[in-house]
Amino acid sequence: MSHGHGNEHRRLMGFYNAAKWSMKGECYLDIYADELNDEEEEQLRRHLEDLGIIFDVSEKGVIKGYFEGKYEKVFPIMRQLLKEGWSW
Repeated sequence: MSHGHGNEHRRLMGFYNAAKWSMKGECYLDIYADELNDEEEEQLRRHLEDLGIIFDVSEKGVIKGYFEGKYEKVFPIMRQLLKEGWSW
């Protein structure tokens, strides 16, 4: 669900803070990127690893994963990815 902003191939897919997590101040953010060439995929994987992503298994040229933790950890990552052109 893009609103015409950002890169259609790099998307923030969902933000979750179910009641049982929010009681502890925890949440998680799903991300998805596709149509990546080898160099883009390698660079993006390194960048997301530095931010603390937990990768899901995905095919070549696709990155799926999520960030999990306290709001203080996840919100700055969300803001940074939006500034980098990820779409919502």
